[in-house]
Amino acid sequence: MKRLALAIACLALLTVAASGAWANPIPTQITLGPSSAGTVTASPTSEIFSGVWGWAYQGANSGNPGFTLANATIAVVGGGGGIYTLAANAENFTVNIGVNSLSGTLSLNTVALPTPGLAVFVGTLSITSATAGFQSTGYPKGAVVNADFVTYQGNLSSGQLTPSVPEPSSLALLGTGVLGLAGLIRNKMKI
Repeated sequence: MKRLALAIACLALLTVAASGAWANPIPTQITLGPSSAGTVTASPTSEIFSGVWGWAYQGANSGNPGFTLANATIAVVGGGGGIYTLAANAENFTVNIGVNSLSGTLSLNTVALPTPGLAVFVGTLSITSATAGFQSTGYPKGAVVNADFVTYQGNLSSGQLTPSVPEPSSLALLGTGVLGLAGLIRNKMKI
């Protein structure tokens, strides 16, 4: 009876771990741009966002205004050679595609200015609310997702929001750990 209970417990643990890891193995990224309005002024001293909004896409769905970015001026606090660190910042950011919407706080960490007129921003988006459509594709409330976008000649030309997904090596490590635990318990029960 103990062995049956142990086998059921191990199977339940494996099922829970597998369903959590594979519930959404490849979330659909949200693609941003081009902007329909507003300007972005990027320089080695500060980054200025003014009235920026435009297209957003997820899979075959799109919306305009699909994204909006709050007005902001962000100081540069370090770096050089075309790559700069930005001061702590928090901008309101929303995405609307069809009936689905999400909102959160965008925090930009770095900007690269490889050539005049071109800027590449990298940061994160902390999601504060999301409808079911976004939640089911890897954007639940409370998640922190990667954010990056490119501006050219003052316009946001492209960008993306990408949730983190478990990498295959992490899943393999989890699986071998669970199997090792099952073997250890099995050996202890034989004693």
